[in-house]
Amino acid sequence: MLGLVVYLRKLVVRLPWLKKVILRLLMPFPAFAERLHTLGQSSTLGAAGGFDEHSPPPDPSVLPSLPSVPDALLLPGADSSQQPWVRLIGHVEGHYSMAIVNRGLAAALDQLTGQHLSFVPYHGEPYTQPPSLTRAQQAQVGGALQRSVPQEEERGCISIVHHYPFIADALPSGLRGIFFAWEETTVPHATVAHIQANFDLVWATSAFVKRALINSGCSVPIFVVPEGIDHLITDDVPPMGELSVPAGQRFRFLHVSSAFDRKGVDVLLTAYLEAFSADDDVELYIKTFPNPHNQVHAQLKQLSQSHARPARVLIDEQPLDDTGMLSLYRSAHAMVLPARGEGFNLPAAEALALGLPLITTGYSGHADFCALNTALLIPFQFAASRSHLRSSDSCWVEPSPRHLAALMRQVHGEVLNASDQLQQRRQAGMRHVRDTYSWHTAGQAILNSAHWLQQQPPTPAQQPLRMALVGTWDMRCGIADYTRNLLEPGLRSGQIALSVYANKGTRTPADNVKVSWDIDDTQKVLDTLADIAASDADVVFLQHHPGFFPLSEPIVQRMLALKMSGRVVVLELHSVLPLLQERRPSAVTIEALAKIDRIIVHKVEDLNYLLALGLCDNVMLLPLGVVKPLGVVDRPAIRQQMGIESNALVLGFFG
Repeated sequence: MLGLVVYLRKLVVRLPWLKKVILRLLMPFPAFAERLHTLGQSSTLGAAGGFDEHSPPPDPSVLPSLPSVPDALLLPGADSSQQPWVRLIGHVEGHYSMAIVNRGLAAALDQLTGQHLSFVPYHGEPYTQPPSLTRAQQAQVGGALQRSVPQEEERGCISIVHHYPFIADALPSGLRGIFFAWEETTVPHATVAHIQANFDLVWATSAFVKRALINSGCSVPIFVVPEGIDHLITDDVPPMGELSVPAGQRFRFLHVSSAFDRKGVDVLLTAYLEAFSADDDVELYIKTFPNPHNQVHAQLKQLSQSHARPARVLIDEQPLDDTGMLSLYRSAHAMVLPARGEGFNLPAAEALALGLPLITTGYSGHADFCALNTALLIPFQFAASRSHLRSSDSCWVEPSPRHLAALMRQVHGEVLNASDQLQQRRQAGMRHVRDTYSWHTAGQAILNSAHWLQQQPPTPAQQPLRMALVGTWDMRCGIADYTRNLLEPGLRSGQIALSVYANKGTRTPADNVKVSWDIDDTQKVLDTLADIAASDADVVFLQHHPGFFPLSEPIVQRMLALKMSGRVVVLELHSVLPLLQERRPSAVTIEALAKIDRIIVHKVEDLNYLLALGLCDNVMLLPLGVVKPLGVVDRPAIRQQMGIESNALVLGFFG
């Protein structure tokens, strides 16, 4: 019986929807059902954090190997002889991260524009009294708070809004931008609509945020700009020197966060308690603050119960000033941040700038500067977001507790043994962050991107998007129906001019439909792609199912050639699992797939299947929809009409 239980357990891990069905079928055998329900839950490393050890592991190539440069820094510099006026609207008081950002930006922009900055404080509503600032903060932004943009300069000024909840600038301006961070893969439709209606450009805090906006339908220009760290770590703050653990002291792992669910404190505690015990001279110091989402005390109590001698954990919820934070950083030997999602991740940047060894998740906003040459990266899998800001298709990632435990043991050994590899990572991270992430650099990136956008020629009247579709069309096929429903709004509004390259079997080819390929005929597919290369298509949209044609090396290389010719190439996969099994692509094919613009999948599991192949950054989730919602369903009446007993178990299958 155990073998069958193990098999079923693995099956329901991969296909969670089967669990309720199987458990109901097993109701007459309660012992069997209970064994299935609990099997595999005894391992804390397997259960915590949601990382599924039964699924195909992510390919190591998805972890960033080198840091990247925010793209706004690659633009030509603005003309320094023409100092534009800038209006900044948003939070200013306290230790709130948005207020820290706004004060840093304000100080830099005030200097860069020759004091042509007006800072309009806003916290849910406009201020009616002067903000309450410290003496240092007043010196930093006080002048800008008292200035207004001269009336004659309003039509040419740059407006920057950075506030949550999201607001807009109602005052006149020449260019309206929003400074934007997000921690999940999808930005809600209402937020994107707000951006589209009120702003001319977006300044995103990382490449991850930029991708999330684009994948969510944001079409205004988006520039990645750096955040600064020099409100805390200025040029005259020296990095940490040689790391050592004096006799009688403990090796300190440090974690700094709000302890929100997305910060991964549960994953951290699970890994740490598994990696070490009270017999080890180590401690985990968690610097946080009380808030409704902070469950760290309860999590520690629960997770410690499964360990006879749990390792030492300290939880500090007291406020600290900047001097205290720097001292805390310097007291540690490693920073550990297993986040599920970040728009930037300031503690990670601060740790690298100080030369504090860092372990963090290998995905999200910090991947711009946390790479394999600057930090130890935790493998991850995608999962549906559980945050209070999530949209229906939003994901974050689940870092692996088992790998995190191994990495914590690794960095512990590296510090004790003065590892050369550790020193190389510390130096690379420190140089990159200090060179890239300052408020002066952030302000310059904002001015450069605004200047570049203003120099672009006027956008011509919108022309229909010329799209070449390769797939089934107008035939008895679910994918053909899906594709027509997906594109129908764009066709009806005139936004898409569609040319269809369909397979044999299409019922009645219209003027824009060419029958050009057949099932499992690779040469015909290659010929079709050659025809598209000779056309005027702007976008190439391929619908793929393993039953249509293989994702062979020649076909994917032809797709990449279309991309390199200046076209947008999008591949939609309707069945992903076979690519991990009997139809696994070659390494060359995967490398080419990683370079096309987007690969669309329909399920979170599909994201992880492609992760196992080494495909990540150009993959996006687009859940399947329905043509119209069902009305109110009278289940008893339908069962009576069909002669089905009211308490009968009904399994429905389609397709």
